[in-house]
Amino acid sequence: MSRTTLATFILPLALILGLLVTLLVLSGSLGPEVATHWNLDGEPDGFISTRGLPWLAAGFTALVVMPLGVLIARSKRSIIAPRGLTALPAAMAMFIGVLVLSSVVPQIDLDEQGVRTFSTGWWVMPAALVAGVVGAGLATLIAGRPETPPSTDAPATPEARRYPLEGNQVASWTGQTAAGRTLYALAAITFIGFGISALLTSWWMLIPATLLATIILTSSHFSVSAGPGGVRVAGVVGFPTVTVPLEQIESVEAGSVKARSFGGWGLRKGFSGDDAVLTRSGPALVVTRTDGARLYITIDDPAKPASIMASLLDRRA
Repeated sequence: MSRTTLATFILPLALILGLLVTLLVLSGSLGPEVATHWNLDGEPDGFISTRGLPWLAAGFTALVVMPLGVLIARSKRSIIAPRGLTALPAAMAMFIGVLVLSSVVPQIDLDEQGVRTFSTGWWVMPAALVAGVVGAGLATLIAGRPETPPSTDAPATPEARRYPLEGNQVASWTGQTAAGRTLYALAAITFIGFGISALLTSWWMLIPATLLATIILTSSHFSVSAGPGGVRVAGVVGFPTVTVPLEQIESVEAGSVKARSFGGWGLRKGFSGDDAVLTRSGPALVVTRTDGARLYITIDDPAKPASIMASLLDRRA
């Protein structure tokens, strides 16, 4: 069993089982029901039977975490943030588990009236965030450093189209990912939807509206460069950054990609194990690394940067 499988699948599974066992043990000290949801005034407005709580909490956590763990565990290579992806399943399992326990433990020995009026403390969310960081650190420690792909000086494939270079000429290409119109619309819908909620409830709903809209918009625009340093993709503020050095590139081709194959837009990992920087479906620059990992980048005219990279691959031979 690989260290990646231990970190992304076995560790999250153990954390979920630990949550289940802990809640089963605590259920004997809880009343018939526990509060599980609170309104904007901090008053409980959602309850669940104590008997069903352990299975629901563990089942929900498994439903959220384990598909991601399976996806990352079966993908032995990753171009986009390999260490961050490895840490994500355990971080999510710890976050959800501590969030649940922080809300349930204070309800021990409360009578029915106490549960009906119980309000969680301000420390619940910070405690869950800290737990998530701890889970991420543990997974990273277990997984170890990601393997460095082998270097190569092989030329581009014979069928690749070359960009004409003479003598010692060097070429490079810079551009942007294709316009993500769907993401623009999604950001607008998100902000409007939360804005309506703010009018009906409280102004602070505009905070998550702005945050989510910003996250969506930053996933709709990336800078792309292809040249002697390899292929590099960077977000609007220079982060996140994805780089494939020239010596680790097996091939660069003009291809196409569909967003549904990766389950959405932005920085994505597909069920095939490939990575993508997606702003829409359509033409894409396809970079294959020496270890077989593949990166799709949605740009409008991938043929030109692909031809430039083919000529640069020939130069290193």
